[in-house]
Amino acid sequence: MLSISTLLRFYKHPLVQKLIAWHSAGKEVGVKMLQGHFAKRPNAIEYPSDVIEFAKNRASSFHISEEHWKNPWALSSSLKRKELDELRDGWDLVLDLDFPVWEPTKLITHFVIRALRDHGINSISCKFSGNKGFHVGVPFKAFPSSVLNQKTTDLFPEGPKKIMNYIVNYIDNREKGYPLSKQILKSKEFQLFMKENPTEGKKLILDVCANCGRILNYKPQKKIIYKCQGCGKEIQGGEEPYKICPNCSRVMKRIEFEVNNKCDSCGSEEREQKINLAIDEILIASRHLYRAPYSLHEKSGLVSLPIDPDSVLEFDKKRCSPEAVLDILDGLKSKDEEEFFNSLRTRGLLFLDSYFAQPGEASSLIREAFDFDKQNSTTEFSTPAQKAARATREGKGYKIYEDTGERFDEQTFPPCIKMALKGVSDGRKRLLFILFNFLRASGWNIDDIQRKIEEWNEKNEEPLRPGLIKGHFEYHRKRKLILPPNCNSSGYYKDMGICHPDNICSRIKNPATYPKVYSKVYLSKKSKGKGKRKARKKAVEGSKGNKSNKGYKGKIKQEDSSKEKKQDKEQGKDTNSS
Repeated sequence: MLSISTLLRFYKHPLVQKLIAWHSAGKEVGVKMLQGHFAKRPNAIEYPSDVIEFAKNRASSFHISEEHWKNPWALSSSLKRKELDELRDGWDLVLDLDFPVWEPTKLITHFVIRALRDHGINSISCKFSGNKGFHVGVPFKAFPSSVLNQKTTDLFPEGPKKIMNYIVNYIDNREKGYPLSKQILKSKEFQLFMKENPTEGKKLILDVCANCGRILNYKPQKKIIYKCQGCGKEIQGGEEPYKICPNCSRVMKRIEFEVNNKCDSCGSEEREQKINLAIDEILIASRHLYRAPYSLHEKSGLVSLPIDPDSVLEFDKKRCSPEAVLDILDGLKSKDEEEFFNSLRTRGLLFLDSYFAQPGEASSLIREAFDFDKQNSTTEFSTPAQKAARATREGKGYKIYEDTGERFDEQTFPPCIKMALKGVSDGRKRLLFILFNFLRASGWNIDDIQRKIEEWNEKNEEPLRPGLIKGHFEYHRKRKLILPPNCNSSGYYKDMGICHPDNICSRIKNPATYPKVYSKVYLSKKSKGKGKRKARKKAVEGSKGNKSNKGYKGKIKQEDSSKEKKQDKEQGKDTNSS
């Protein structure tokens, strides 16, 4: 436990005060006392000297909010969501990585940082939590000003939660073969933890379906068989304490054991294991606090020190003792303020520093996260909220598709689908889901759909990964076919900017019905028109034909009569001569 002398010696250092005040600017501050309770909230640190004043009153650690506030002192537990949104000035993405085993925690943190790099983010920061984990952060400046026609400042806590769920799936999913889980399961530290803590260890290993990737929550069922010890015959089921073998008349032994169910989603019996990464979602909540950089930790006595994100795997906790941190700062205190902060930046000793952040560099990350949440069809690690959303979606917003055997061409497609097929810059995963189900509902076979979607993907400003498209096809080809989202579904056509209705759109509720209506309204009219024209033409030709036939018959009659007259004249001449 920390002593008051240790607290005062550490917090009285002017650079410690300056750094805690710098990280706390514009944020709500929670002050934890040495007795174990928090001081009254809201609170704030306006000047570096506030730190030592709190320490003199037995403050042991300082905690700050993810959210940026226009006036932290105006916060209250009675404020409604709208009032909090008006008071909020932004938010930082802070992922709390606190796996029970230390070496796998470093590995998970490394994978998360690498995933953020994959999405084009350079302003990534990382800090040791002070005890058993890490905090990985992205400053608010890196995010776009709006997402799906909503101000980004108002997307808290939903935005960070969607990003967290997306990152969890991105770093360890079925398409990639669960690479992180495999490394953790093989690690000596995790295997030792499993031996020493079997009950807790079981909670960290999830059974997932090898076919569709769903988490398997098996409910063991009892199975009873009767086996003859003589001839080996087996009889399944029954409640009797024994049975008589019908072959050799011996007493058959009753054997009772448990069997697991098949996957509820696809019925497969094959399974594999993945790790529950245990990324803390509790941190992502309005007015929730996390330990401030350069604050002490009561249990470990260590400092929550920012570190270089690229050196997490080599990190050693010994660097975070109060004495070691003070030695680091003493080596920097002779420099002026600008040089001081620049030297901290080069060594990764600042957390959520927006100095080098490019506005909008995290646009790809948040777009992918929202697409993943909306699509939510290939999610293997689903939270209860995601499962509820999926159940609502499948029950209300979607209908099971029934194949009628018709195949509609592109000329019959609605305006939104035609526009989407030209390529988009946002909402690609949602469109993948929409296009797949729309084309299936339009009678296209899998091969044609795959060719069309690959052609569409090449037109996108930033194409989707081929592996993601492949995984989507593998997943959906084995499931019941459903219609795409309805026209009025939020987060889709209108929000994506591809909804440009025509006169047919007012008659439909789902894009999949557009081709049928189009065919009835336009194609049937054309065919009817063609039929009428053909009928008229035949009638005209028939009438002309009749007239010509009558004339032809008349000519024949005239020729016949002239022949008869000629013959009569010749006969008359013959009689006269005789």
